[in-house]
Amino acid sequence: MSRMSNLLIGAGIGAILTAVIFRLAQSPEAAKLKGKVSDAYYKTRSRAEDVVDKAKGEVLRAGTKVADKVADDARKTAQKAYDIKGKMHAMEAAHAKK
Repeated sequence: MSRMSNLLIGAGIGAILTAVIFRLAQSPEAAKLKGKVSDAYYKTRSRAEDVVDKAKGEVLRAGTKVADKVADDARKTAQKAYDIKGKMHAMEAAHAKK
């Protein structure tokens, strides 16, 4: 067979397969399946968005707790530094009196 006849046979088979697939895609069962796939996609997407939103909230709460702890620790450290400063001034004043 020549290349042209092979090409025509391939094109003919491709056209027949395309027509069969198109016909099957237009059937009521295919429409139902498309609807189910679409519903499942949107439900899954909605659930994923909910999970992401929940995770964002949890991260924000955790970040707030960490920031509060850091601020409390900084306040305690500043208070200790202020106390040491007072003691040092008191020691200096006592030493100056001698």
